[in-house]
Amino acid sequence: MQEAKLIAEEDTEKWLEELEKKELPALKELKDGLTDLGADKADYDSITGFAKALEHPVRSSNGKVYVEIPNPEKTLPVLKKMMKKLTSVIEKAKEIGRKIAGHAEQTRVSLRAKLAEAQEEARRQNEERKPVQKKNDITR
Repeated sequence: MQEAKLIAEEDTEKWLEELEKKELPALKELKDGLTDLGADKADYDSITGFAKALEHPVRSSNGKVYVEIPNPEKTLPVLKKMMKKLTSVIEKAKEIGRKIAGHAEQTRVSLRAKLAEAQEEARRQNEERKPVQKKNDITR
């Protein structure tokens, strides 16, 4: 069982190293800086104003909720890019989650198989160790 545990730990460690080499750089590319989204310093005020407006939405008499977008000509394109970037990050996180779940399942299956093998080996060794009882020779 210890051997199976060590094998699983080594396998998981190798897999995590591979994940860090391949997946983390892709996530780092998805950073959410406004500059990467085409916003300049003048746009920060519009974005900040929109963020503040989100804290105080206005509800109309018909129940709809509205948020003021300061300088919509500049703010909306940046918000669209931000939403695309956010969606991309969420999808990437889901993909990594699926990979992790798949690897965890593979590790579980592998451990179950190794445990069954270890149990069978232990049973076989115990059988070999059992002393064979000799039948008492009963003569009349």
